[in-house]
Amino acid sequence: MRFLIQNPNPAPPDRRLKPTPRRRFKPSIVSGGQDDPPLRPNAAGVFSFFFSLLSAAKSRPAGFAFVTLFLLLPLAHAFPPAPPHTLYGTLRDEYGTPMSRDDARVVFETLSGTKIVTRLAPGRPGGINYEILVPMDAGITPDLYRPNAMLPSVPFRLKVVIGSQTFLPIEMSGDMRELGKPAGRTRLDLTLGVDSDGDGIPDAWKDMVVAMMGGGLTRADIHPDADLDGDGMTVRQEYIAGTYPWDPNDRLSLNILHYIDGKATLEFVAIDGRTYHIEATTDMVNWQVVPFRVPVVDAPGAARSVYFANAYRRTEIEVPSGDGERPVAYRLGVR
Repeated sequence: MRFLIQNPNPAPPDRRLKPTPRRRFKPSIVSGGQDDPPLRPNAAGVFSFFFSLLSAAKSRPAGFAFVTLFLLLPLAHAFPPAPPHTLYGTLRDEYGTPMSRDDARVVFETLSGTKIVTRLAPGRPGGINYEILVPMDAGITPDLYRPNAMLPSVPFRLKVVIGSQTFLPIEMSGDMRELGKPAGRTRLDLTLGVDSDGDGIPDAWKDMVVAMMGGGLTRADIHPDADLDGDGMTVRQEYIAGTYPWDPNDRLSLNILHYIDGKATLEFVAIDGRTYHIEATTDMVNWQVVPFRVPVVDAPGAARSVYFANAYRRTEIEVPSGDGERPVAYRLGVR
C-alpha cells in the first residue's frame, strides 16, 4: 500500500524549506530484565522532512531529484540507539549453590551512577539465573540518545542486593570491567562471599570441607584442581555440581536403566538449585546437546533441553534416539 502526500501550501521554487527539528525522545526507565519500549519518531517531523524533499525536487531535474532522495533518505535512519549488550550468568551463594531467592537483585552500576536492576530467573539453559540488557548508544552524535545509554568499553561493576543488604561478588572485587560492543553477549558468573586466595572458590566452602575432612588440613590444601576423595572429580567440579569432595560415593554420575524402542531411560541424582542437560555422541568425539523428557513432570511426547532441580532427588529421564544414527554414549552436564 502506498500513500501520496501532497503539500497544500507548496513553497516558491526559489525558496528552500527547512525540515522540522527532530524532537528528543523522553527517556524511559530501564527495568531489569525487560526490553526497552520501542522508540516512536515524531510523525509531524517525518512528514515535514518529506515535504521538504518533494518541494526541493520541483526546482531540479528529475535525475537530480532521484540522486538527492537516494543520498538523503539514509540519513533519516542514522539514529543513535544501538542494539543492547547482554550481561548474563549464574549467581551462587558462598557455598556454591545457584541462588533463586525472590528478594535477590543483580545491579549493573557505572562510575557516573547509572544503575540497571534485574531479578533472578533460575532454570534457564546453561544454569543462567540472571540477565541484564544494557542500552547502548551508537556513538554517532555527541550526546547520548538517553541518559542511561552506554558506550562500548565503559567501566562497570555488578553488585548483588538481597533484602536491604548489598554484596560485592568475588568476581567484581578487582578493577571494574569494561562493557562490550552493541548486540554482544558477555557471561559473568557471580559468587558471593570472600575468596582470600583468588582461586574462585569461596573461603566458606573451603572451611566446610576442612571441617568435614579433618586431618590437619587448611584452606591451602583445598586446591581447585585436586581430587580429595579419589572419585575422579576435582574440587572445582564438586563445588559446581554440589557434591561432597570428601565422600568418594558422592559424585556426578549418569546410569542407563534400559533402552527400549529407540528410547534410552537414564537416571542421575539431581541436587537442589542445579541445572542439568544431556549430551550424546555417535563416535565418542563429537558431542551434542539432545532433548529429553522427565516423565514425572512432562507430558507424553514433550521434550526439554535442561532440567532445573528444586530438590535433592533421584531423577529418571527419557532420551529418544531421533532420526539419525543411534548414540553410543551419553553424558550429563551441570551448572
